[in-house]
Amino acid sequence: MGGQYPVAMDKVVMDKAAGDKPRWASLLRNGRIRTSAFAQPVEALLAVDGHVRCCGSDGDVAGEARALARNGCKLEEIDLDGGWAVPGLRDGHGHLELLARSYAVLDLRDCRGPGDLVERVAALAEGTPPGTWIRGRGWGGEGWETASEHGAVRELDHHDLSRRVPQHPVLLTRIDEHAALANRAALLSAGLDPDSPGQDPGTFAPDGRVQVDGVGRPTGILLDGALARVAALIPPESRAQRARNLRRARAELLALGLVGVHDMAVGAAQLELLEELCDEEDWALAVSVWLWGPETSEREYLAEVRARFDGPVPGQSGRSPRGNEGPGDGGTSQASPLALGGLKIFLDGALGSRGAALLEPYADAPDETGLLLHTPEELLRRLRLGLEAGLAPALHAIGDRANRMALDAYETLMSDDLWRGSASRRPAAPMRIEHAQVLAAEDLARFRRLGITAGVQPAFALSDAPWLAQRLGAERLAGAYAWSQLATDPGTLCLGSDFPVEEPAPLRTLGAARSWAAPGARALTPEEALEAHSLGVARAAGHASRRGRLKPGHDADISVFDGDPLGPLDELGQLSATHTVVRGRLVYRAVAHSTPD
Repeated sequence: MGGQYPVAMDKVVMDKAAGDKPRWASLLRNGRIRTSAFAQPVEALLAVDGHVRCCGSDGDVAGEARALARNGCKLEEIDLDGGWAVPGLRDGHGHLELLARSYAVLDLRDCRGPGDLVERVAALAEGTPPGTWIRGRGWGGEGWETASEHGAVRELDHHDLSRRVPQHPVLLTRIDEHAALANRAALLSAGLDPDSPGQDPGTFAPDGRVQVDGVGRPTGILLDGALARVAALIPPESRAQRARNLRRARAELLALGLVGVHDMAVGAAQLELLEELCDEEDWALAVSVWLWGPETSEREYLAEVRARFDGPVPGQSGRSPRGNEGPGDGGTSQASPLALGGLKIFLDGALGSRGAALLEPYADAPDETGLLLHTPEELLRRLRLGLEAGLAPALHAIGDRANRMALDAYETLMSDDLWRGSASRRPAAPMRIEHAQVLAAEDLARFRRLGITAGVQPAFALSDAPWLAQRLGAERLAGAYAWSQLATDPGTLCLGSDFPVEEPAPLRTLGAARSWAAPGARALTPEEALEAHSLGVARAAGHASRRGRLKPGHDADISVFDGDPLGPLDELGQLSATHTVVRGRLVYRAVAHSTPD
């Protein structure tokens, strides 16, 4: 598995026609370079026109670089300053737009309780014109209970917030982005009367829920589709502000050592802006998008997006496709960093807000089994619509009931002509299940048998650990966050963070994967975790033939840290990214050095 790639293995760049003259090259040296998770480190690597040319001893690789320079190839030397380089790490599940938006809303991640939350919002409201929406995100709510006027204990609701902030509609999203707290003004704006009893919690949004009290009055807690309906009432940020915040998000991710992300659940407006930004010369961050939204139920929209990436719309001419991250022309006009990954469909909510669909009731809420957002029939219809457009599916499934529905649908599709490719081109990316947090024992084995790619976020296990047993009960813990049981090959796991729900920090992701183990299972080894964060993410987007390992001909995408990511677990938290290289170009260097223009 893995190995060293000496100069002699690749005297000609693999993806260039014979006779093409190399235009530019990058020589990485003065560090240790792992060409794969399971390979021993080498001393140097040479990238030519954005692709790995060779790697091995410093003398041999530097000699090859000098020979290219003598023949007119422009050569840049990248000093690794003694760092450790690995195949470029990608976050396999994140949300660029949500990360960008988080910079412009009230940060509630370190809130100590409902009183603290209310006072923070009230302080912001003092300097905000009445009637203006106030947004916040990041509260957790576990163990948050507050005394009512009569001394009884109640769960979090809108009452205190509505009393302190009566003149501003307020929407505060929970850390998982699947639930929110709205005050009275926000509820009234959405046509929900918090003083009116007898309301049906499911009629406001069939794909969500309005939480009501014992007599049917909205409490202010909104789940999934209900949250989305209220959020849609908030005036959007200007396009210029959204673009500025997305550029800031891009810079943050590159500085963490990430070379790319899988941007999940991208709507039409988001995609349009990303297309514009990714055409900017200094964008660099590779972005694979999975489409989501009401538009994705329309055959025409999916076909039109597919054509923008892969070729002309049928019946039209003159359209120039984006190329879907093709190999480019060797360096003068790099292919777009934007790629079309597939179609994202939500099957349930989140475990923390009890929206994840379970086969049996929640241990701490005996009347609650969560939300299923689609019927099996509707799910298959949506999946087939995506496959007609050549889009691979990624299903959000957290609870064991939702994961069973996802596996049932995929097993049905595997016998479908659309997936086998006889009716249309089979997608390059595999079938994915995102999160896969809780599975019944029989479905863990089925997951492996079907070969489904699991998009998992190890940091969830660390964040959820304080309340997980209380929510699920002891029996279900064996199938919770059981990454090592979801795949026979770590390269079929796809590690991510679900940023901004968790920090988009790859070292934290690697550490969590190595430290958490479900009862009766084991944690991932250091090599397995790195493989799942590099090759696994590349495979999950259909890019394993050119990404995930630093082999000759592969994209020269490289993450460099000031220590070995395979080193002792207790040292991972002390490491940081020092360099980020995308297609052979140095796009980030730590503050101790200058960042390239």
